[in-house]
Amino acid sequence: MRKTTSQLVTLLMILSCGQDNSHNPNEGFIQQQVLFHFSHLNDAWGYQNHGWFIGKDGSAKVYYIQSPENWNLASTNGPDSGYISREALLANYSQADRQILEISDSELLEKYWLINPAAYGAYSELRSRGADIGAIQYFCYYWDYQRGKFKQVLLSLSGDFSRENLAPEAGVLDRWMKELDDIDSLTIR
Repeated sequence: MRKTTSQLVTLLMILSCGQDNSHNPNEGFIQQQVLFHFSHLNDAWGYQNHGWFIGKDGSAKVYYIQSPENWNLASTNGPDSGYISREALLANYSQADRQILEISDSELLEKYWLINPAAYGAYSELRSRGADIGAIQYFCYYWDYQRGKFKQVLLSLSGDFSRENLAPEAGVLDRWMKELDDIDSLTIR
């Protein structure tokens, strides 16, 4: 398996040679703008929505939203449950206005390759844990070509309820994002 992945990366690098993909080597591999997202949403005592995104350039940027009208949620029911349009996701991403961390190209690319397998992970049972804590969630985004939308892939949920994505790749991404969140500059609670 490792040799096959290595061969695929080499092939993709060869195919991208000669193309001006800007100064960022990830540009040739990572086509989507938004990759990862941490969210703490709570409306128990007034609307609170803050978190951070990581984009394809490796920038981690924070946001703080004061009104639910200014935020787009993924669909919660029907055939598009768990999906969000490109426009809605980019509108959310555009509200992250302060860069607080830069992820290296190699680290970002390594984590990017885990998104696809994480998108197909099964989930643990949803458990009730408390009240008025809100939802603390770690996500990655997978572009679904057939739907023309992003699948908002839950890696883990804690707070009033808990749940986790059971795919091993989702566990790797979840731990990585939680380590990033432990950095004081990312924590904006």
